[in-house]
Amino acid sequence: MSPRKFFVDVAVTFAVTLAVAVGVTFLWNLAAGRETVPDWETAFRLATILGLSLPLTRIRDDKARR
Repeated sequence: MSPRKFFVDVAVTFAVTLAVAVGVTFLWNLAAGRETVPDWETAFRLATILGLSLPLTRIRDDKARR
């Protein structure tokens, strides 16, 4: 996998994870506490972890298949 493809995968995974995490925490806070503030800290933490770990796992799987 080329470095460019890796960084694109990281960026896409980060963006999707961030959007989903913000949406989920927003809805959870709205339902549980009637607040309309998403938990940005948790969303960025989750997006960073998954944004890096999922593309690295894909690289590792691709190397194992070869």
